[in-house]
Amino acid sequence: MYTVSLNDAERFYLRLLLLNVRGAKSFKCLKTVNGETYKTFKEAAIRRNLLADDREWEDAMEESVSFKMPAQLRQLFAYICIFGSPKHPLTLWENFKSFLIEDFMKQMKNEDRAVRLAMRDIEDVFRLHGKKYQDFNLPKPSYYKSMKNFKTEEERIQGEKNKSMLNEQQRSAFDKIMLAIEKKKQIIASFSTVQEEVEKHSYTIL
Repeated sequence: MYTVSLNDAERFYLRLLLLNVRGAKSFKCLKTVNGETYKTFKEAAIRRNLLADDREWEDAMEESVSFKMPAQLRQLFAYICIFGSPKHPLTLWENFKSFLIEDFMKQMKNEDRAVRLAMRDIEDVFRLHGKKYQDFNLPKPSYYKSMKNFKTEEERIQGEKNKSMLNEQQRSAFDKIMLAIEKKKQIIASFSTVQEEVEKHSYTIL
């Protein structure tokens, strides 16, 4: 079965309708409920009571647990909160917390710290959309200032150890990610150089 990101809201609700409405022969049929045609698939899904509880969001998380990494699950959870308006986001968090914090638990061996770091990732997505964790009654995230005690050398050694344990497919993905990061750094560096030259030129004119 194909999956659709909740970030692509209309396609997500179209998929939801297709899974629940039998005999529909057109998009108009899917958008029509009790003789009234709605403008969006989301409105139609709501009118059909397909979002009357959080079952759909539970199913979406359950389906994703089997193939998504913790970071991807956190992003999905954030999108569900932002675009799906679950009735009980804290319950949804508690039900899938072990999967949402799994990577941080392996690193920290401390659930409270793992929860705070996981929530920081989720909070980053919230802020991009003008939201914050308080809007959903979720645990307080760990803020960046808490990383002052970050032990660079220890983390580097642990990182090298973790890298050596990657299988061939994981290593390939890792190399692609690192290459993308390096390219981004080069673009930023080039932009900074150009900006400095523009500023120098501006001062010369003044």
